[in-house]
Amino acid sequence: MLSARRSPTTLLSFCAAMLLSASALARVPDTATLEQVVTDFLAEHPDIPGIMVHLRSDAMGLEWSGAAGVADRESGTPIRVDQPARLASTTKTYVSAAVLRLAERGLLNLDGSIDRYLSDEVDAILRSDGYATDAISVRHLLTHTGGIGDHLVDAFVEAIQTDRDREWTLSGTISFMTEVSDPLGPPGAVFLYSDGGYILLGDIVQTASATTLGPAVRDLLRFDALGLAATWWEVMEPDPPHVAPRIGQYLFDSNIRDWKPTFDLYGGGGLVATMPDIAKFYEALFEGRVFTEPTTLATMLTSIVPERGGPFSGGLGLGGYQYCHGIFASEHAGYTIFGHSGAWGTVGGYVPALDLAFGVSISMLDRNGRQNALLHRLIDVLVAN
Repeated sequence: MLSARRSPTTLLSFCAAMLLSASALARVPDTATLEQVVTDFLAEHPDIPGIMVHLRSDAMGLEWSGAAGVADRESGTPIRVDQPARLASTTKTYVSAAVLRLAERGLLNLDGSIDRYLSDEVDAILRSDGYATDAISVRHLLTHTGGIGDHLVDAFVEAIQTDRDREWTLSGTISFMTEVSDPLGPPGAVFLYSDGGYILLGDIVQTASATTLGPAVRDLLRFDALGLAATWWEVMEPDPPHVAPRIGQYLFDSNIRDWKPTFDLYGGGGLVATMPDIAKFYEALFEGRVFTEPTTLATMLTSIVPERGGPFSGGLGLGGYQYCHGIFASEHAGYTIFGHSGAWGTVGGYVPALDLAFGVSISMLDRNGRQNALLHRLIDVLVAN
């Protein structure tokens, strides 16, 4: 997601104002134009296999789905918007929300050191690489300011391409991270987007809840009560029997649909969902149906400014953005967007001023964030309407 930087206080005040202004929206958008935007975007970007979009806004009287292209390149079957996709890093918002729910239940302290909450095995791995786990807080992990390195380097990409059936474990992935990267510095000193940091949060969720990550997140976030019938944690939960076939998603020319999912399963990614379910989750998050305390969402939308590095140091190719607690803050056409993109072409989130929840997929790894570009075009249509 893209963003200009704001102070936490300004950002939260702006968000509150936008939530209040959403009630002023009443016109039903031109859905034919939305459909044309999706069709035109695919025509302009023929390397994209397929597009799925779901938009919902009570304020605008909008519940719209659109799809174009194919479900996978191999079969050429037309894509349907009810098909699920691997969410990759879009999962991080859900993991962050689960951690915040654990804090609401009194099972952890966001400012408590992670050595209190990690499994003994993972804590020992980190300490052996020089990490001071008694100085890194849960909040540091949530905001990517813990000085944690990352495993998502060329050696990891080569490893998963070479052995697509390799069984990665949570602790094994953290061990790999310590082999290919080192601590970046003291906690709070630098921002670096770290998939490994969210795997550590996955370990914390499992330890604090005394159950595996998928069922823990489902319980903490009340998936069933929210009606998220097409959202599940791959491997850790059974595929829902009623859902359509999962789409193909691409790393360059390779369809990763049948790759063993353990390479991205433990908190940095892991969820599978349809675009309507993604939109439904973000809507519930911002409407107060996920957290029990109203201040928790405000915490989630607060960013931590590091001493050096800043939120541009990750080199993600996403332009300017601000990272909060498991969610990006971005701006387009004067509107603040909260959400999270994922490596396999997804993005989900919410635009408070438009009361707009969304789920978008372009079915492929795209370092230029074209799923965000498509979202911006759709927002332009809604605003113009």
